[in-house]
Amino acid sequence: MAGELKDHRIPVMMAATDVATIDEWRRSQEDLPNRSEAIRRLVELGLKANGYQAPRWNLSPGSKGQPPSEPT
Repeated sequence: MAGELKDHRIPVMMAATDVATIDEWRRSQEDLPNRSEAIRRLVELGLKANGYQAPRWNLSPGSKGQPPSEPT
């Protein structure tokens, strides 16, 4: 989220096929997030699907996890 300090690094090892799937998903997003941001969004989507709150993103059905629009 814009303005939120991202100061926790979490190294993770993944299979090449998992990385390719993440890259495919991120390319399907209108704003083409970088890989780190795509992983953050996918984690939030997974948490939301399991009943945890993920207030940063529009996670309504069909939203594809897009960030909220900025107020005008």
